[in-house]
Amino acid sequence: NDNDNDNEAVQDIFNCASPTYGLCTYYNPDIFFSPCGPGHDYINLINETQYLLHRGDLWLNMPKIGHRSVSLPRHATTSQSPPRNLTVIHVHKAGGTSVKAAIEALLTQQDENYEPWSFFRPGRTIPVIRPRHLFQPWGTEFDRKEAMEVVGTATTYPHPNSNNGNNGGNNNGGGDGGWGPTDHMLFAIVRDPLDRFVSAIGQAMGASGSEHNGVAPDFRNLCIRPGRDATSVLRCCAYYVRGRSTFVELHFTPQALIIAFATLFQNVEVALFQFESLPAVLSELGQDPSEKRRDGG
Repeated sequence: NDNDNDNEAVQDIFNCASPTYGLCTYYNPDIFFSPCGPGHDYINLINETQYLLHRGDLWLNMPKIGHRSVSLPRHATTSQSPPRNLTVIHVHKAGGTSVKAAIEALLTQQDENYEPWSFFRPGRTIPVIRPRHLFQPWGTEFDRKEAMEVVGTATTYPHPNSNNGNNGGNNNGGGDGGWGPTDHMLFAIVRDPLDRFVSAIGQAMGASGSEHNGVAPDFRNLCIRPGRDATSVLRCCAYYVRGRSTFVELHFTPQALIIAFATLFQNVEVALFQFESLPAVLSELGQDPSEKRRDGG
């Protein structure tokens, strides 16, 4: 039918509706965690997130949660796709650092672009000492209004002949291939949960960026002991997280929950790329996919 033809009209990895060209699938956190959704058994995680957020204890001493947005012009891509406005949700230990760095490199080249948003900064209970700087503890900062400005203008990939790519009315028209001037598409990289868990262990034990997460010394001392083989260490790590919940360290938090939080649990579509598609995404962003940023970052 006509919709199928429209879906195949643009050769673009971000065109999730195209079985031929798209490398992504849509994920709607509101539907996923609904009573009838596939994640209904984990609605308690949503409730616990909101409870900890209200109490000011959510992901204490952990990295910020936010988005990075960029207007991707035709000349910056490796395909023949139209200009697109893209916003990445940083899922930790799933290539998010590499994608964020690629977008920030593009931002430095552009006169007009979306500004980066970091709407949630967890509270810090431990002072952080850096060269020539001492960062004292602070409370949780949560800018819901700023986050809603991002989520509220998000769209799925517009049909090339559409005057309204947002399926709900935020497309203002005038865009190339159905893109309105304020429309943008949310996307994230996700990883096999077991691979991500293994990658997150070193991070949670105090790797770069997590030295002051508040759990690293206890985690290391409990699970890294002389005479233990890799299997024993991995089992200990699994029991450690299981006994304290995945909220013990942000890098262990389920990817579906991080994305749901980053979208404020709203009814919005997020384009998900598998970790194996990360090189293709980086290429689309004009970045050398062989340039290593961080293991799993």
